[in-house]
Amino acid sequence: MTNIYQLAYKNLFRNKRRNISVGLGIFISVSILSFVLSFSKGIGEQLITRMVNNESGVVNVNFKNEYLKNREFSNNPDVIQKIESLKKISNVDNLRQRINVSGYINFNNKSTDINIRGINPNNEKEMLNSLKLISGNLLSEDDFTGILVSNSLASRIGLSTGDYCYVLAQTIDGTINLLDASVSGIFMNYSQWEKSIVYANMEWAKQLYNIQVPTKILLDSKFLNKSNEISKQVKTVLKYSSDTNMEIKTFQKSMGMASNIANANRIGYLFIVIFLLILSLIGIVFLILNLVSERMGEIGTLLTLGFSSALIRKIFLFEIFFLAFISSFLAIILTIICVLSLNRNGINVGESASIAFGTSLIYPVISLKIIVISIFTGLGYPTIAGLWATKNINKINPIDSLRRG
Repeated sequence: MTNIYQLAYKNLFRNKRRNISVGLGIFISVSILSFVLSFSKGIGEQLITRMVNNESGVVNVNFKNEYLKNREFSNNPDVIQKIESLKKISNVDNLRQRINVSGYINFNNKSTDINIRGINPNNEKEMLNSLKLISGNLLSEDDFTGILVSNSLASRIGLSTGDYCYVLAQTIDGTINLLDASVSGIFMNYSQWEKSIVYANMEWAKQLYNIQVPTKILLDSKFLNKSNEISKQVKTVLKYSSDTNMEIKTFQKSMGMASNIANANRIGYLFIVIFLLILSLIGIVFLILNLVSERMGEIGTLLTLGFSSALIRKIFLFEIFFLAFISSFLAIILTIICVLSLNRNGINVGESASIAFGTSLIYPVISLKIIVISIFTGLGYPTIAGLWATKNINKINPIDSLRRG
C-alpha cells in the first residue's frame, strides 16, 4: 500500500502542466463556492446584528400612544422605576430606553420628514460606533441639542456639521412643538431606512415629544437563544396581559423587512450555490475524464507489466485525491485570507444594492460549516469523477490502450 501512495504522489510531478490545469479547475470551483457562501452568511448575520443593535434589541417593549397619553402612566415615578428594574432580569446585559417620534427638519427654508431616535449615548455606544462618521462627532451626554443625520438627509437640505436647524414634531398631547438642534455629526447611510433617521439625546427628544417615559425599551443579551425566556420575565415585571397597551416582542418577531430580505437572500443564494455545485461537478468530472483518457497509454503499460485493474484504479484515485486535497486546501486558505482582509472595510456593493441586501457594505463571514461544504466539494467531486472515469479499466485491452496512448 505504501508503494501505491508513493507512485500516486510521484505521478503528480510527472506531468505538471496537466495536473496544474486539473488542480486549477478544482481550486477555482472551491474558491468561488466558499466565497459565495461566506458572502451570503455575512449578509444574513449583518441583517440580524444591525436589527438587534439599531432597532429591536434581543427583546423590545413598545408602549402604544393610548398608554403614553395617560399622564397617570407617563409621569408616574413607579412606572419609571419598574422600567429600570428590567435590568435585573437574568441574562440581560443592557437596557436601552428610546423615544421614537416622527417629525420634520428645516434648514434654510428647506424641509423634509424624519424619524427621530432619542437615545442615551452612554447606553448606545455599540450602535453609535457602528455608524461610519463622514464628519463631526458622535452624540455625547453634554451635547443636549446635538443630532446625528445621514449623508443622504444632509445632502437633501444642504446640512453640514455645526449647522443649526429646527425640528418640528407633534407631541403626545397632539400639540405642535418646535426645538432648535445643531448637527453634531453626519454618518454614512448604508440602507434605505437609515436615510431619514436622526439620532438625538434622550432628554431633548423627551422635551420635543413632551413625555417623561420612553416610547420603546430595548433589552440586550449576548445570548440570543434566551430571547423567549427574557420576554416571559419582562411580561411578568410589567404585568403584561393581552389587553394592555404595550407590545413585547423578541428580535425574531421584530425582524419584519429584515427577515424578508434575509429569507429572499437565503433563497437567492441557495439557487446560486446549487448552480455552482452543478457547474463544479460538471467541470471537475470533465477534467478528470479528460485526465484519465489522456493517460490510456500509461494504463496499457501498467496492464502489460502485470498490474491488476483494481491496483491501477487505486493509483489513479489516490493521485486524484492528493491533487484535490492540495487544491482544496489552497482554495480554503485563500478564501480565509480574502474574508479576513475584506472584513476590515467591507465590500461596498453600492447604495442601490441596499434595497436587496439591507445594506450596501457587506462583511463576508467564514465558518466551519462553509469550510466543510467546500472541502466536501473539493474532495468529493473529483473522487466521484475518478470512480466514474476508471470504472471500465478492467475491460481495457492493453494493446488497444497502448495504441491510443
